[in-house]
Amino acid sequence: MVSDALDDVHREFDNFKLMIQNQEMKKSLLLFLLLCLLLFKLSAFETTKEALLLSPFKGELPNHSVLGVLSDPITTENEAEFLTFKALNDIYDNTWFENYVSSDAVYYLNKMFAVLLRNTLPAKAVVGRQVVKGNLRVVDAMINDSLKITLTWEEEADNSLKIILISAD
Repeated sequence: MVSDALDDVHREFDNFKLMIQNQEMKKSLLLFLLLCLLLFKLSAFETTKEALLLSPFKGELPNHSVLGVLSDPITTENEAEFLTFKALNDIYDNTWFENYVSSDAVYYLNKMFAVLLRNTLPAKAVVGRQVVKGNLRVVDAMINDSLKITLTWEEEADNSLKIILISAD
């Protein structure tokens, strides 16, 4: 009698295990089919950019509450935005100043922002679109989701852009 009850419990447990395995298989199959559908839909486009332009948001990045329209670090064709991403993701050292800062501004920016840059770079940065003011290009960025920083770039004699001013809020 006790052994019959134990056999019934084992049978019920085995049935339960089979039911769970069937549900897991159904979930796996559904995920696989969704993935196939997504890939099939994306494969209809020649480029990712084409797929994004036909998406509901028209390939535009979202608006940031502080920065406005965001810049895309991968597809930006704007040199000041690209250099802002690069500078904020680079390690802060003497070469950072050589690579990104105008020689006229090195002393001032080093004195004013050495501690801030040393403590935050390299940083996770979200970059806004540039604003052109004469020969200057001003780019706002958020560092580590908390610090707004503005980099002002100026074109040098060799046509490269260098930072002449940094401000932080």
